[in-house]
Amino acid sequence: MTRAEHDLRTAGAWSALALALAALRLPLLTLPGLGRDEATYVYWSHHPEPGYVPLLQLLVAIGRPLPLLAEARWVPFVAGLLVLVVFERWLRSRGLDLRDRWIAVALVGLCPWQTYAGSILHPDDLQLVVIMGFALAARAGRVGWVVFLAGLAPWAKTSGVLVTVVGIWWLWRPARPARGRAIAVVVALASPSLLALDADLLRGILSFARTAPDTGPLARLGLLVLGTLVLAGPVLPVLAGRGALEIRRRRTDPAVILALAFVAAFGVAAVVNGQVKGNWMLPAVLLLWPADLRWRHGGRAALAIGSTALLSAVIVFGFVRVDLTRRRGATWQDAPS
Repeated sequence: MTRAEHDLRTAGAWSALALALAALRLPLLTLPGLGRDEATYVYWSHHPEPGYVPLLQLLVAIGRPLPLLAEARWVPFVAGLLVLVVFERWLRSRGLDLRDRWIAVALVGLCPWQTYAGSILHPDDLQLVVIMGFALAARAGRVGWVVFLAGLAPWAKTSGVLVTVVGIWWLWRPARPARGRAIAVVVALASPSLLALDADLLRGILSFARTAPDTGPLARLGLLVLGTLVLAGPVLPVLAGRGALEIRRRRTDPAVILALAFVAAFGVAAVVNGQVKGNWMLPAVLLLWPADLRWRHGGRAALAIGSTALLSAVIVFGFVRVDLTRRRGATWQDAPS
């Protein structure tokens, strides 16, 4: 194959992925009204609530001159694209070739979680941009970016404090020059958002998404796993499990440590506190992507991508045909945060 033929095929593959992403996300981007959570975030952008996702509020406020729907949905649209760009660069830094990176980006971009968070006003993708950017910066040894992103993480979502903690650990290692000053900057950047968490807001966060009191620990854990499988698609959690087998070899990798922090924090939240949300676990799914994964059979990759996209299409249909979902007692406006 000549270089020109290779470039043409590459352009065709990425274009096909772009069309598939548009087909799944446009129906949600153009929904005619704001959902309950979207309306809350827009309200906060006009009346700031600095204790919860202030970065999202700030970006929505920047879009205030736009029509209301555009004001709300330009943020998830751009953040969703940035997730895929940074994820692709992170995979490239770990040595995956172009074909395997395309498959990985397709699996992530077409999964239900990204279809939703990349269309509806939501903090998950802003958090993911910070998380994957942090992992990429730490891998490249870029101290300045590590400091900035570790400090910014709680502004994107409260659980970003896990990034802050891992960033401080990374900076504290003995070989790191000027570590005291760098850590002080991280703390200074992260503190305003964390200190704005008052008691009422903290209680609200700790009570969010709780299961029924009579749900046992094993049932809670099962619901967490099921929610992760549904939102990530049937393939990504399996690949993350394969990546988890590399933990001993990558035990000093900040991406692995951060993934384990998410699994531990939200696993405990589910089992002990009864808070079950699959999307809270999904950053770990991306961070545990196995570096040695090679798709040697095109049919397997096509099946994985197709099944993921089909699941997203079913969920998109449920959001768009709200008249059908209402009959079952739910609407897209009650979708998870």
